[in-house]
Amino acid sequence: MVETVPLGTAHAKITGRLLKRFFLGVQEPAIVRAASPVDLGQYSDPEPDILLLRPQATEYGQAHPGAQDVHLLIEVSDSTLAYDQGIKRNLYARNGVREYWVVDVAGERAIVYRRPVNGAYASVREFGRGGKIAPETIPAIEVAVSDLFD
Repeated sequence: MVETVPLGTAHAKITGRLLKRFFLGVQEPAIVRAASPVDLGQYSDPEPDILLLRPQATEYGQAHPGAQDVHLLIEVSDSTLAYDQGIKRNLYARNGVREYWVVDVAGERAIVYRRPVNGAYASVREFGRGGKIAPETIPAIEVAVSDLFD
């Protein structure tokens, strides 16, 4: 069991804005979920703030999605930045989650981790205000970082 801190208003606002962008931008190539589990093996079912998943006929009604089903995981960090960039990043990379974003509320930036290799992400990039990011597997869904914080 992991104790969690109640979500702050900035966290809720940014999560809502990202969800709106993904719901409006995704047609068929993904399922959008919020705060839903991802099965990463025995005793490990983290619940990232946002998930973009491969489509599946049952919409994961029989079992939680696994790392192979994930297009993108996002954590919005207003009080858990070190945890999200440490323990969670390592967990996702070890299990082969292809793309992971950390939205740093205080720093007004997004850190994008891509291409897990040998338990670590081979690509790490930061995007501040003025930057635009899109999931590698669904590049048509572009997010302007400044839109998250205004």
